[in-house]
Amino acid sequence: MRRVFPFLASAINIVLFVFVFISLKGHVIPVNKVIPQEDFCMLLYLLPGIIACLVSRGEHFVALFLGSVICIPLCLLIRHYFLFEIRSYWEELAYLTSAVFWSMLGVMLVTLYRVWSRQARRQ
Repeated sequence: MRRVFPFLASAINIVLFVFVFISLKGHVIPVNKVIPQEDFCMLLYLLPGIIACLVSRGEHFVALFLGSVICIPLCLLIRHYFLFEIRSYWEELAYLTSAVFWSMLGVMLVTLYRVWSRQARRQ
């Protein structure tokens, strides 16, 4: 079970990342009505990283990073074949690269919280 765990967390990260991408870009869920400015919508990419890090117990950063990086071509294919394209390929690539940053920031926030809580328990 220990060997499968990084791939499970990575798969959860991929599924949630693609779900957030489709909900933001495909307007499946009206996120822009709740969050009026699109700058704050990028913060939703914190959720896949946070949830995947909680599942993996914060041990497999490389697997979570690779899961996020795998999402870039997957989301570009989804955008090209299934969703209406407004931006160019390079703009979408930059958007997805920053989404990977936000996803990994969620992983780092969970890891920081765990380290901080361990230090607080020791004292």
